[in-house]
Amino acid sequence: MKRILFILNILFAAVLAAQAQPKITFDKDVQELGYVLWRNPVTITYHFTNTGDKPLVISKVTSSCGCTEVDWTKSPIPAGEKGTVTAVFDAEAIGHFYKEGGI
Repeated sequence: MKRILFILNILFAAVLAAQAQPKITFDKDVQELGYVLWRNPVTITYHFTNTGDKPLVISKVTSSCGCTEVDWTKSPIPAGEKGTVTAVFDAEAIGHFYKEGGI
């Protein structure tokens, strides 16, 4: 009986821990830049909200190439608060581009 209660307590604690997490929700997750002039950097800012119930910490943001520099809100974002991810794209070549970033 004690073993069953112990297992149930572990499962209950795991369920509670899984429910209390930060969650990032972007206002807009894709942006079309249109025509970008060569060697003329373009800055894009993505706004997001922590829709979870724990503080959100973004530890790393990546870009798909070296022509894009990224910066982001590095301090913990409390539940319900907003933050930003900013990307600066500088076309180093002429042509059509599709760039991605990851958080």
